[in-house]
Amino acid sequence: MKNLKLIRTVLMAAAVLSMTPAAGAEDLKIGVVNVIKVLDGSPQAQKASKALEREFSTRQKDLTGMQKSLKDMQDKFSKDGATMADTEAQQMERDITTKQRDLRRAQDEYREDFNLRRSEELGKMQKEIIQTIQAVAKEQGFDLVLGDALYASSKADITAAVLDRLRKTGGADTDSAAEDKKSSGTSGAGNAAAAARKPGGAAGDLP
Repeated sequence: MKNLKLIRTVLMAAAVLSMTPAAGAEDLKIGVVNVIKVLDGSPQAQKASKALEREFSTRQKDLTGMQKSLKDMQDKFSKDGATMADTEAQQMERDITTKQRDLRRAQDEYREDFNLRRSEELGKMQKEIIQTIQAVAKEQGFDLVLGDALYASSKADITAAVLDRLRKTGGADTDSAAEDKKSSGTSGAGNAAAAARKPGGAAGDLP
């Protein structure tokens, strides 16, 4: 979420600073783009999310297996520990401690590697989205583009146009383009960007 807020802030600032007013304040043509909707709806974000899922799926399954193995051993010790010989009970306690340590280390490495790759993907998206916002704004004659607003008319809102451009450059289908044009207003933050999402499916302490 911190990465998403940072990306959103950078995109908003870049979109504003990149557009140089060419007329007096009373003649400014001001546009608005819903950055969160762009991050959520762009094919670039969807592709980045799927790529991360594929890249980290094996390690995620390994972590799930480690968690299950640890839980099975803990359950067995809770059930049979009282009737075990002292040496057997002590050995199982050591094994449990070792498994816990190994799991924590694997989880920490997973988080570190995943966050690094996610940041890389977000960086690529940020550059392309900024360039697309700038291109659409210039083509439509806007002097200034804001990244958020309490209210914006359909004439000022370029969110749908930005998404359409990103879909074309991203090679995605445009079946949902019409719906986006209807709902591209700036109210509501929407869901977190797909590229910022972590691969789901694992339980317990998985990142």
